[in-house]
Amino acid sequence: MKKILKRKKTLITLGTCIAILGLTFGTVSIAQNYYKSSGSSEKEKAVYQMAEKEKERLKDRGTYNPKGHIKKEDLAEKAENVADVFDMSVSEAEKRITKNSIEKKALYLAAEEAGFTVDEQEVTEAIDKIRATFVSDPEGKKELEAEIAGMGMDEEEYWNFVRPQYKSNMIVNKYLNKMYEEKCKEEKIDLYSEEYMEKRKEWRDSIAQEAIKKYNVKVE
Repeated sequence: MKKILKRKKTLITLGTCIAILGLTFGTVSIAQNYYKSSGSSEKEKAVYQMAEKEKERLKDRGTYNPKGHIKKEDLAEKAENVADVFDMSVSEAEKRITKNSIEKKALYLAAEEAGFTVDEQEVTEAIDKIRATFVSDPEGKKELEAEIAGMGMDEEEYWNFVRPQYKSNMIVNKYLNKMYEEKCKEEKIDLYSEEYMEKRKEWRDSIAQEAIKKYNVKVE
């Protein structure tokens, strides 16, 4: 389960946590040599190469904007960069990334209009928990180190870079959780029941589609 969650996090937030990972690379050139050597695993090499490509795609973008334009050529380039790491075709990666990007923007706009926010301490605490998860997973830690090195950052720069994405995700999740509570009341379903868990995906899809239509979110 950790591996699945880790991969989803990278695909969705890649530029998508208490303990310091303590990267072993003092310079970018040392990292490059390591990920080209036989000392690194094939997965580490793949993640490093993906991150290098993503660094190029994302350069000169500025701070992440959850309300920014969704451009088809950008989604296609991202899919090309990440497909191999997630063992899927480029077309399948593009399809998933496109769907996620449209839904996330629409849901963020809905959450913003409804007045949902998170404070910086909440974001810090969430990131600390994710960092701790990676520390406890040796394989995940190595892949994260490869991603950070490929992005040409040190650890703190990396977490500052992805912080706006985590913040927007948290705002969306707060909004969705409130909507789920309202749905439970409407349908007289126990919030902690198995029925609720079965209904969540259906409700999320419905809420997302309504938001997409309301805010006319589309790929440009």
